[in-house]
Amino acid sequence: MHEPEKTVTGSESIAVAFAASAAFIVVFAYVADRVGVAFTPVLMLAAGGLPAAALIIVLGRWALWDGGETATFAGIVGATFGWLLWIARPTLFPLGSGPDLTHHLLLINYIERHWTLVHDPGVQEFLGEMVQYTPGSHILTALAGVWTGSNGLHALHGVMAASAALKAGFVFLIARRVLPRDIPSVPIAALASISLFASQTYFLGSFAQYSFLAQVVAECFAVAMFWMLIAWDQDQSRWAMVIAGILGAALFLTWPILIGPPLVVLGLLVILPAPVRLKPDTPPDTTVRLKPDTTSVWARFGDAMVCVVPIAIVAVLFSIGRMDYVVIAGTGGEVVSPAVRAYGWPFVVLSSAGLLIAAFRLTNRCTRTVALFAGAILFQAGALYLFAHARGNDPYMARKMFYIFLYAQAVGVAVTVGHLWRLIGTAERRSIKLTAVAWAIAAGALLLVARPLAGAPKSLIVGKHPATSPELEEAGKWAREHVDPHCVDYLVGDDNTAYWLHLAVLGNPRRGSRTGDNATYELTPALVRWLTPGGLPYAIADLRVIPADIGDSSEVVTQFGHVAVIKRKGLSSCAVNP
Repeated sequence: MHEPEKTVTGSESIAVAFAASAAFIVVFAYVADRVGVAFTPVLMLAAGGLPAAALIIVLGRWALWDGGETATFAGIVGATFGWLLWIARPTLFPLGSGPDLTHHLLLINYIERHWTLVHDPGVQEFLGEMVQYTPGSHILTALAGVWTGSNGLHALHGVMAASAALKAGFVFLIARRVLPRDIPSVPIAALASISLFASQTYFLGSFAQYSFLAQVVAECFAVAMFWMLIAWDQDQSRWAMVIAGILGAALFLTWPILIGPPLVVLGLLVILPAPVRLKPDTPPDTTVRLKPDTTSVWARFGDAMVCVVPIAIVAVLFSIGRMDYVVIAGTGGEVVSPAVRAYGWPFVVLSSAGLLIAAFRLTNRCTRTVALFAGAILFQAGALYLFAHARGNDPYMARKMFYIFLYAQAVGVAVTVGHLWRLIGTAERRSIKLTAVAWAIAAGALLLVARPLAGAPKSLIVGKHPATSPELEEAGKWAREHVDPHCVDYLVGDDNTAYWLHLAVLGNPRRGSRTGDNATYELTPALVRWLTPGGLPYAIADLRVIPADIGDSSEVVTQFGHVAVIKRKGLSSCAVNP
């Protein structure tokens, strides 16, 4: 890895170190498992910590340190992470719901018990399709649980918060890279990160509503690759491709649906004429006439292979014997559809204008990667739509591509504002007064998006009643240890809570008559069963939702806050058939 010739800034080196550290952990854990070595927490701490320290030392030594940029980056990442933890106070339990939460926790629980991936086909009875699932996010969550002295359930929201915060930081760094340097680029780039909060649906909804664990972590790797591609296109530094290869391998091992857009952009950047290396004092948005250069094409192809080869190796190794997971691209599920109300008109107008500006300036050495990345996402969304349509399914995965599209849109907001700023035409674009105006605009945007966030989590439009809670977890653990888990009913207000208790807490198999019956988890049928003589002897009950006659016919065995394990007073039976 040769010296990057001060082509990165201090904050960029920090961001790259954090993202690469997580990627190294995922890839190293997978490789260790392939060769039969357990990826224990101590081993993985070294696998992630040593590369991160090395990157910070090497890149930091060669970086250009800008106090304003570094402080802004730290503020964006720190404030986002802190706010996301704050809204989950005091328990820090996941905010989301849905069956995906339970399915992810099943694999996390398995990893916590064994520190290996699934190799026993018999485990499929309990894990279902998660046996075939890419494990990157689950490895990170399980490790985070141990490192924080808890478990994966307790650490899951923290992992989501850290992923979202780092994505917001990378968006700022991407916008800073593509903006002209003769304007106040730091406050205008900060607008890109602030604008993410304009769409609660796509920035927060993926984990505050739907619990798309793997997708959220994979987006972090994808956005980091987005930055890497811009840095490589501008500077042709091979070290960027080395890191991009590790990020891409981790991305595939986390949620392979998102590997397409970065690889498409990489291929296009190889084919397209390379940007001319200009003098350091040349404005970075300078448009130059590019000419094809065969030598340059082959050099870029060699760099690209540095990135593609590790991704291809991991993809082939993981896919052997697991080709059934490909059908995920055509599966259906619950997810929002893109609409203006998911963003608001100001965001839609500014982001669309910015992406159009970038698209019409493909010869610009800074903004072309933004247009290519956005176009690649939309292209894949269209392909996934056609694939789902051909299988007669709802275009679930096509709609999920708009979650990653948000980050290109946010950069588009900064591109628009930067373009308008340059249209002012003044020679004093970087004057102290105008810089203060730019910061005032950023502060105004922050206040605008912060208003509906002030009362979070209740004020969030994406928020649902969380499916999990400490009281429910304690009741479930007590029942698992003291009674037959097959003989427990669920008198709780949320179907997804009952589903989580049944599978992830009590450990019932996913294959079984009770597991496959939706009435197992619905409150009304459960209440009817409990009031009917001869039913299951025990139940986990949320005392806030059960009627008084339930309490009269039951004995409270143990209680944790508003949740109790109750025992039927009359005749009961339990045919052990979960």
